[in-house]
Amino acid sequence: MAANILNIVKKDSAKKSNPLNKEVAKSIGEVKLDKFNTIDGVYDTIVPESYKARKLWTRPDPKMIHSFIPGTITEVCVRKGDKVNKGDKLLMFNAMKMANTYASPVTGTIRKVHVRPGYIVPNGALLLEFEEVEIEHSSFIEESFE
Repeated sequence: MAANILNIVKKDSAKKSNPLNKEVAKSIGEVKLDKFNTIDGVYDTIVPESYKARKLWTRPDPKMIHSFIPGTITEVCVRKGDKVNKGDKLLMFNAMKMANTYASPVTGTIRKVHVRPGYIVPNGALLLEFEEVEIEHSSFIEESFE
């Protein structure tokens, strides 16, 4: 039962736990509370094992272009060695009865194309690789993830 209960208690500035949380913990038996860091502060909580075992987020590699939805490739607009600018059309695909376009998220040179027209690709499949890229840095994005 304790594994199914997620009781979060924010520590106040005096570093004292909420007394109500202690009563709840006593009612379900001896429970070890974990420290859980968020952007809002540090919490004492019961963290499920499934959360502890999750795959951690990693910053995507801007040189690798992956599919964001399953679909069928209908047109490849670039070849190895092509120089593309941010926003240029890389390829077209059909997904969920709609025609979609992959636009280049960066300026760079194509290293390898992994798909051809007619390929059916799952979500997350590697489609294209860039050899070198020019990345525009946004202070908002950098501050949000660090």
